[in-house]
Amino acid sequence: MRPTLMVGDPEAADELYGSGANVTVIGLDVTQQLMMMKSDLEAMRRAADPHTRFLYDISQFYMAFHRRTVGIDGIYMHDPAAVLLAFRPDLFTRRKAGPAPFCSPRHMMLCKSSNEGSECVG
Repeated sequence: MRPTLMVGDPEAADELYGSGANVTVIGLDVTQQLMMMKSDLEAMRRAADPHTRFLYDISQFYMAFHRRTVGIDGIYMHDPAAVLLAFRPDLFTRRKAGPAPFCSPRHMMLCKSSNEGSECVG
Protein backbone atom coordinates (compact mmCIF):
# COMPACT_ATOMS: atom_id res chain seq x y z
CA MET A 1 0.00 0.00 0.00
CA ARG A 2 1.10 3.54 -0.69
CA PRO A 3 0.18 6.66 1.26
CA THR A 4 -3.06 8.01 -0.13
CA LEU A 5 -1.82 11.57 -0.65
CA MET A 6 1.14 10.37 -2.70
CA VAL A 7 -1.09 8.34 -4.99
CA GLY A 8 -4.22 10.49 -5.09
CA ASP A 9 -2.62 13.91 -5.34
CA PRO A 10 1.16 13.77 -5.83
CA GLU A 11 1.31 17.51 -6.59
CA ALA A 12 -0.22 18.26 -3.17
CA ALA A 13 2.21 15.82 -1.55
CA ASP A 14 5.14 17.60 -3.22
CA GLU A 15 3.83 20.95 -2.05
CA LEU A 16 3.26 19.77 1.52
CA TYR A 17 6.50 17.87 1.99
CA GLY A 18 8.56 20.48 0.16
CA SER A 19 7.05 23.44 2.02
CA GLY A 20 9.49 23.44 4.90
CA ALA A 21 6.61 23.04 7.37
CA ASN A 22 7.15 20.81 10.37
CA VAL A 23 5.18 17.79 9.12
CA THR A 24 4.59 14.64 11.13
CA VAL A 25 3.95 11.54 9.06
CA ILE A 26 2.59 8.31 10.50
CA GLY A 27 3.56 5.40 8.29
CA LEU A 28 1.24 2.58 7.35
CA ASP A 29 3.47 0.25 9.36
CA VAL A 30 2.23 2.14 12.44
CA THR A 31 -1.40 2.81 11.54
CA GLN A 32 -1.97 -0.80 10.55
CA GLN A 33 -1.25 -1.79 14.14
CA LEU A 34 -4.40 0.06 15.24
CA MET A 35 -7.50 -1.86 14.20
CA MET A 36 -11.17 -1.92 15.03
CA MET A 37 -12.30 -5.50 14.70
CA LYS A 38 -15.74 -6.79 13.76
CA SER A 39 -16.35 -7.69 17.42
CA ASP A 40 -15.66 -4.05 18.43
CA LEU A 41 -18.15 -2.80 15.85
CA GLU A 42 -20.74 -5.37 16.95
CA ALA A 43 -20.38 -4.16 20.55
CA MET A 44 -21.01 -0.61 19.36
CA ARG A 45 -24.15 -1.76 17.54
CA ARG A 46 -25.44 -3.62 20.61
CA ALA A 47 -25.01 -0.52 22.77
CA ALA A 48 -28.26 0.77 21.23
CA ASP A 49 -27.01 4.34 21.24
CA PRO A 50 -27.87 6.30 18.07
CA HIS A 51 -24.28 7.59 17.76
CA THR A 52 -22.62 4.20 18.05
CA ARG A 53 -25.24 2.71 15.72
CA PHE A 54 -24.40 5.42 13.18
CA LEU A 55 -20.67 4.61 13.48
CA TYR A 56 -21.46 0.93 13.03
CA ASP A 57 -23.59 1.61 9.95
CA ILE A 58 -21.07 3.86 8.21
CA SER A 59 -18.18 1.48 8.89
CA GLN A 60 -19.75 -1.50 7.09
CA PHE A 61 -18.60 -0.43 3.62
CA TYR A 62 -15.06 0.11 4.89
CA MET A 63 -15.04 -3.25 6.68
CA ALA A 64 -16.25 -5.01 3.51
CA PHE A 65 -13.39 -3.31 1.63
CA HIS A 66 -10.84 -4.64 4.14
CA ARG A 67 -12.35 -8.11 4.05
CA ARG A 68 -12.17 -8.13 0.25
CA THR A 69 -8.71 -6.59 -0.15
CA VAL A 70 -6.67 -7.80 2.83
CA GLY A 71 -8.82 -10.59 4.27
CA ILE A 72 -9.48 -9.16 7.73
CA ASP A 73 -12.76 -8.75 9.62
CA GLY A 74 -11.95 -5.28 10.82
CA ILE A 75 -10.77 -1.89 9.68
CA TYR A 76 -7.44 -0.13 9.89
CA MET A 77 -7.68 3.08 11.83
CA HIS A 78 -5.38 5.28 9.70
CA ASP A 79 -7.10 8.64 10.21
CA PRO A 80 -8.00 8.05 13.87
CA ALA A 81 -4.31 7.28 14.52
CA ALA A 82 -3.39 10.76 13.25
CA VAL A 83 -6.04 12.34 15.49
CA LEU A 84 -4.84 10.27 18.43
CA LEU A 85 -1.26 11.45 17.84
CA ALA A 86 -2.44 15.07 17.86
CA PHE A 87 -4.25 14.72 21.19
CA ARG A 88 -2.23 11.97 22.93
CA PRO A 89 1.35 12.16 21.67
CA ASP A 90 2.44 10.30 24.81
CA LEU A 91 1.04 7.10 23.27
CA PHE A 92 3.58 7.23 20.42
CA THR A 93 7.33 7.06 20.09
CA ARG A 94 8.47 9.60 17.54
CA ARG A 95 11.79 10.08 15.79
CA LYS A 96 13.03 12.75 13.46
CA ALA A 97 13.58 11.56 9.91
CA GLY A 98 15.58 13.11 7.13
CA PRO A 99 14.08 15.50 4.60
CA ALA A 100 10.93 14.31 2.92
CA PRO A 101 11.42 12.80 -0.51
CA PHE A 102 10.37 14.63 -3.63
CA CYS A 103 8.01 12.47 -5.65
CA SER A 104 7.54 13.72 -9.15
CA PRO A 105 3.92 13.85 -10.32
CA ARG A 106 5.12 12.70 -13.76
CA HIS A 107 6.80 9.60 -12.35
CA MET A 108 4.75 7.95 -9.63
CA MET A 109 7.20 6.64 -7.11
CA LEU A 110 6.85 4.65 -3.96
CA CYS A 111 8.35 6.73 -1.17
CA LYS A 112 9.50 5.13 2.02
CA SER A 113 11.19 6.25 5.19
CA SER A 114 13.76 4.48 7.29
CA ASN A 115 15.97 5.29 10.26
CA GLU A 116 18.55 6.62 7.81
CA GLY A 117 16.16 9.12 6.20
CA SER A 118 13.74 9.04 3.33
CA GLU A 119 14.07 7.80 -0.20
CA CYS A 120 12.04 7.31 -3.35
CA VAL A 121 12.27 4.16 -5.37
CA GLY A 122 10.97 4.05 -8.92
